This record gives sequence, C-alpha cells and structure tokens, in this order.
Amino acid sequence: GSSAGGGDSEHNDDNSVGWRYFWTISAMCILFATTSVVIHLLLLVGDIVESMSGNVLVQNSPLALYLVVVEVFQRLYCWLATWLTDREGHLMRAEYMKSLTMKKAFFQLINYHGWFLYLAFWRQDLDYLRSQLLVFFTLKQVIGNIMEVVVPKFQASKQFSTDDGTDQASSNRGFLGRSLSRALGSSSNIEK
Repeated sequence: GSSAGGGDSEHNDDNSVGWRYFWTISAMCILFATTSVVIHLLLLVGDIVESMSGNVLVQNSPLALYLVVVEVFQRLYCWLATWLTDREGHLMRAEYMKSLTMKKAFFQLINYHGWFLYLAFWRQDLDYLRSQLLVFFTLKQVIGNIMEVVVPKFQASKQFSTDDGTDQASSNRGFLGRSLSRALGSSSNIEK
C-alpha cells in the first residue's frame, strides 16, 4: 500500500511540474505574439508616415517609438520572467537561476531584436533593415550616453538644491562622518 501511495504522489508531482511548464511556455508564446503584433503595428505606422512625408526624421519616428516600447516591455518581461520562475517551484537555486536566465534571454532576444528579425525574415527588405539598424544603434548609443551622463548630473544637481539649506562642506562632513563611523563600526559623535 505505501509504495503505491508513493508512486501516486510522484506521479502527481510530475503532473504539477508539467502544468507549471505548460503555463510558462504558454505565457512566453503569448508574449512573443504580443511583441509580433506591436512590431507589425509600428511598421504599418511607419509605412503610413513614409507615404505622407519625405522627411527622414519623421520616417524614422516609428523606430524611436519602438525604442520606448522596448524599454517598457523590458521591465514587463523582467517582472514576468521572475514571476513565472517563482511559480515553477524550483528546489535548488541553480535550477531557479538557469530557468530565470533562459526566460530573460528569450524575452530580451525577442524584445531587442524582434523588429530586425521581422524586417529581415517577414518583410525581406534588406535596404530598410540596414537603415533601421543604423538609426537604432545610433539612437541607442545616444540614449545610453544620456542615461549615463546627463541623468546622474541632473540627479546630483537636484539633490544639491534640496539639501535643506546646508552648505556643501557641512553636507560632505555629514557624509564623510557617517562613512567613517560605519567603517569604524561605532556610533560616536562623528555621525552627528
């Protein structure tokens, strides 16, 4: 009797694992389809804009919009990859990380390269693909530079201006004092 019960629970565990992966794969397929539809709609908008205007900047506006969509989808995909992996119930950290990494890699591949894969294999327009790659990587570099240089400077200046009326020297003393206090492991008057 007890061996049959053990076999049933083992069968139920296999069945529940199968269902968990079924839902994971289903969610990934739905996201793939959603991304494909968004790319297709953006390319339709691009065709309409191209027929209405000869301006290169206006013609590439769907690609700029795609860069925004990529960032929004990236946040969604990271959250969803983590949520799906959590639901799979991995017992070992290595299995969890492998599953999470595979999901994130798949989502990033589709998210970042879906536009170009669509142009290369669905529309088969290599000249348009070349121009879109040039614009995409140029814009991506500019946006990356802005995020790394301009945003931190803006945040630093905003933090400096909301510093409760203290001057920079006393603000640095406070920071240095707190850092020194943490390094020494004491809560002496340095922190104050």
